[in-house]
Amino acid sequence: MSHDPSQAPSLLETWYWLSQIFLAMVVLVTAFIARQQLDLIAKQSRATLLLDLDKRWEGAELTCAREVFFKVQEEVKKKIELEGGDKAKDESIEVTRQNHQVAFANHFDHMRKENQKDYQHIMNIWGFLETLGYLYTSKYLSAGEIDKLLGYTIQ
Repeated sequence: MSHDPSQAPSLLETWYWLSQIFLAMVVLVTAFIARQQLDLIAKQSRATLLLDLDKRWEGAELTCAREVFFKVQEEVKKKIELEGGDKAKDESIEVTRQNHQVAFANHFDHMRKENQKDYQHIMNIWGFLETLGYLYTSKYLSAGEIDKLLGYTIQ
């Protein structure tokens, strides 16, 4: 069926093109609405994650674990001070840092063997921080979001 350009389009052709234009507009509006809904779901999902992380961090399990960690921190600090590891004038910052690492590693090794309960608390903190690290490296959370959520308690 050939169409002569000098002839006016038939009523059927006009309805066909109008229906195609209408259908295209419906598709575009539907796509726009769907995108808006997906953005809202993504924001709600992110907010839910942040609230769940906050609940976990402030929950009884990790609160107890932080208390154990602070106790360990003080014990190791006192041990280092007694041994003079922080007081040596000739030590570089790197040597001091290495002394602290060794002292903490030794303390955690002792806890693993002698105090399983406290060691498990420490492992819970590390597991939580590992989760945060995964969320950060996968670019799901930014360092700023993590800092705003937990920064005051982990500095």
